[in-house]
Amino acid sequence: MRGVKTRSSSLSPASSSPPSPSRALQDKMTHDAVWFSRPRKFGKGSRQCRVCAHQAGLIRKYGLDLCRQCFREKSAQIGFTKNR
Repeated sequence: MRGVKTRSSSLSPASSSPPSPSRALQDKMTHDAVWFSRPRKFGKGSRQCRVCAHQAGLIRKYGLDLCRQCFREKSAQIGFTKNR
C-alpha cells in the first residue's frame, strides 16, 4: 500500500472547512426572513394595541390605539360612559 494517498492526507484542514452556520443562514431567504423583510411604517401591520399588542379590532379614534377587548376593560378608567 505504498504510494496510495488516503483521503485524509490529501485534504488540508484549512481548505476543507465548511461555511459557518451564521453565514449560511444569511444567504438563504427563509420563511422568517421573508415574513418581516420590509419595514412597517403604515397600514394595518404597523399598528397594534398599546396594552396587549393585538393587531385586529383596533380603536384608533382620538389616538386611543386599543383593541376592542382592551377598550371594554379600560373604558371606565379612561372616562368613557355608555349612554342608553
